[in-house]
Amino acid sequence: MDSVIVTGANGFVGRHLCGRLSSDGKPFLTLARSSQPEDGSGIFDVQNGKIELAWPKIEAGQVTTLFHLAALAHRRSDDKGELHRVNVEAAVKLAQLAAENGVRRIVFMSSIGVHGGATPPGKPLTEESPINPHTPYAASKAEAETALAETCRKRDLELVIVRAPMVYGHGAKGSFKQLASALKKGIPLPLKSTGNLRSYIGVQNLVDFLIHASECKEAANQAFLVSDGEDVSTTDFVRKLAGAMGVKPRLFYCPPGPAMQLLGLLKKGDMAQSLYGSLQLDDSKARNIAAWTPGFSMTEQLNNAFREQGA
Repeated sequence: MDSVIVTGANGFVGRHLCGRLSSDGKPFLTLARSSQPEDGSGIFDVQNGKIELAWPKIEAGQVTTLFHLAALAHRRSDDKGELHRVNVEAAVKLAQLAAENGVRRIVFMSSIGVHGGATPPGKPLTEESPINPHTPYAASKAEAETALAETCRKRDLELVIVRAPMVYGHGAKGSFKQLASALKKGIPLPLKSTGNLRSYIGVQNLVDFLIHASECKEAANQAFLVSDGEDVSTTDFVRKLAGAMGVKPRLFYCPPGPAMQLLGLLKKGDMAQSLYGSLQLDDSKARNIAAWTPGFSMTEQLNNAFREQGA
């Protein structure tokens, strides 16, 4: 039976993807860091500026699809040189290695950040929106998309690019983890009426799309924006999160403008935007071209997240 390979299998999305592949009975292998070898795995590692790649010891052509999820994100995310080595150079070399071993399709996990970090309310981003990365990480993802597209074209590899907004679920880090921690501790939050609209995607829906994109003929050589299809304010998201956790949120009102200015002065502009700004995307291409629809609501996925961790 044909197999797939997953990079970033130890990460948040990677763990969920591998769990879904296992439950579906789909054979898979991983490319792990050399310091964390697994039976049958290959290597995907970048340390001290050195890229180390090794394909699993299997027959060429046995692997049909590569899910490339590994990336440098939260750790040293302001180091542009390291971001380029891990997110761009290593991705290109990995694509070349995949082509040499008979892989037919790469599904690449990118970010909505390649289009920027904000939208006017009611004017969602589409795949045709200008590329305008707002952070060094997002810039590296945009560069990786371009480099991978060129490499795959030359090597006759199919490429599917997936751009996601904030991903939430069991094991998520970043702002989701911070919000959940604050709610659990009963910390008052100035998020009573943020008045914004944001797109999110739960990890269950994201994993489902990744697998769908690996198999859908029409997805070949396409980029997709994906979401739950439920744009909500930060206030509504926090209330849904609190409901899933079984806690009562302690929210108070703070005018969004002054709150964003204060956070900006504290050099937390990204946090200000993620809490009070709008960021919407239009996922109609994924629904119409790839014929995919989210299988879970936001409420279901939040409930599942805290059921998994026993909260």
